[in-house]
Amino acid sequence: MLYLVTVNYYSRQLIDRLLDSIKGNIPYQFIIVNNSPPEQLNYADTIVIEAGENLGFGRACNLALNWIYAVNSRAIVWLVNPDTTFLDNSLVRINDFFVKYPEVSILGTIIRQPMGIYGLRGENL
Repeated sequence: MLYLVTVNYYSRQLIDRLLDSIKGNIPYQFIIVNNSPPEQLNYADTIVIEAGENLGFGRACNLALNWIYAVNSRAIVWLVNPDTTFLDNSLVRINDFFVKYPEVSILGTIIRQPMGIYGLRGENL
């Protein structure tokens, strides 16, 4: 199963937009680690893990990864920023990639901005 993980730190509107952008006909589980003070993050079929404090993005993701791998040691996990929006076929493509290349354990994604596509060092692709 594909698990999508994001971290909330006063990002509710961004997460709303992120969840609205998810399309695809594959099974997935969305997990939010809440680094903000407890608030109502009630989304259908979404798991919210309360961090209890602002752990930062990395430590919050590790909290989610520990939870996921305790439940499903063969999980495929995609860590996404709360300001992410998915293209129409993103979930299908990522799932197909990991099925085709099971030896891959981590994968980065392309960042698209209004002015173009940028690599990790900011160069325009």
